[in-house]
Amino acid sequence: MKKKVLGTVAGAMAFLFWITPGFADPAGFHTTADEMIRELTRPPQKYRTLFAKTRTIVVMENKAGAADAVSMTSVAVDNTMDIPKVRAKVLFDFDSASVRTDSYSLLDEVGLALNSSQLANQDIVITGHADSDGEDAYNLQLSFERAHAVKGYLVRACDVRTERLSVRGFGESIPLVEEIDAEAKQQNRRVEFELSR
Repeated sequence: MKKKVLGTVAGAMAFLFWITPGFADPAGFHTTADEMIRELTRPPQKYRTLFAKTRTIVVMENKAGAADAVSMTSVAVDNTMDIPKVRAKVLFDFDSASVRTDSYSLLDEVGLALNSSQLANQDIVITGHADSDGEDAYNLQLSFERAHAVKGYLVRACDVRTERLSVRGFGESIPLVEEIDAEAKQQNRRVEFELSR
C-alpha cells in the first residue's frame, strides 16, 4: 500500500513538474529569450485573495521618451492580478548601480526577447527592486539607478530603442520572499520587465 501511495505521489509530482513552465532558476527567474517571450506574451491572470486587493506604492520613475526627467509618483499594485513580467537576476556590486559583467549574457537574452518579432513593437517598463538593508529612501534611489543602468545596457549593447523603455524604482516595497537569510535578500534584489500599460 505504501509503495502504491508513494508511486502515485511521485507520478503526480512529475506531472506537475512537466506542466509547469520551466525556469532555469527555482525562484522563478527567467534566463532565456524564449522564456521571456513566453512570459511577456501570455495573458494576465486574475485570482481571488483574502488580502487587500490594491495598494499604492510610491516609486521613482523615468517615462519612455522623457529623456532624463525623473519624478516621484504613486503606482497602484493590484494583488488580484498576475501580470506577465520577466524576473531577471541581474547582479550588481554592493552599494553600486553598475551592472556586473557576469550579467551581460543574461541581459543579452533580454535584448533578444525585446527585439523579437513578438515584442519589438511593445513598450517596456524596467523595474528595479531592492532588499530591506538600508534606509527606505536610499533603497528607492538605488533600485531606480540599477534599473536605469539595465536600460542603458539594453540600449547600447542590444540596440533596444530607448523610446520604448521606461524605468521605475520600487525600492524594497515588493519583496518576492521573506528575508530570512542572505539568499532570500538576493532574490529580492532583482530587475523585472513588463509591458507598459
